[in-house]
Amino acid sequence: MIAASARAVTETRARLANSRALIETIEQQMERSRLRRYSMFGTEIEIKALERLHAMTLRFLNEPSIPALLEDGLDALMLVTDAPLGNIQLLNPATGMLNIVVHHGFRSDFLDFFAQVPTRDSACGLALRNGRRIVVCNVLADAAFTEQSRRAMLRANARAVQSTPLLGMTGDVIGVVSTHYREPRVAQARALAIVDLYARQLATLIESVSLRRNAFVAPAVRPARPRP
Repeated sequence: MIAASARAVTETRARLANSRALIETIEQQMERSRLRRYSMFGTEIEIKALERLHAMTLRFLNEPSIPALLEDGLDALMLVTDAPLGNIQLLNPATGMLNIVVHHGFRSDFLDFFAQVPTRDSACGLALRNGRRIVVCNVLADAAFTEQSRRAMLRANARAVQSTPLLGMTGDVIGVVSTHYREPRVAQARALAIVDLYARQLATLIESVSLRRNAFVAPAVRPARPRP
């Protein structure tokens, strides 16, 4: 038990060190962007997304709150991917299923249908199983969905989706962030690069808390704060 606790503390410190290193990288990137007005992430929305990632990381390190972190993260990723709908799910190790923790734009019937998601029958389920991003440009025609899950998506007017896994330190999936569109389309590659940055940082911060607590806290569905 003592050895396991010591490992958890060591792993937590390592992940938080990585978080602070990412903060420094983002700060450097933002400074170059201000000086050149061009960077790898060059649009105004992309630069603001980096600034927001920087701010939310500092806020979390000072006052750790997973629900607040995920609300901030989802709102930022919906903006950068230009998506009107989205949710973040965390894996419940006891069931092996994804549970929605925060969402924006979905009605109760959608939330009820996807309350517990296994490793199949949906884009987020496949992202959980495969440990990689699943992009569905047209829900109506994609084999990622069963008849039932496709119907639930279409009832929510979610006709395209990208689902990106949150990968923990060992490479295991600890959650999935999904953004959805009301028409068939694909998010831009530059936007998805920022999704990857957020996914890595969200996983780092979530694991830092989970390692300290050494327990899974069952999530309650929380709607994201209203977007301006």
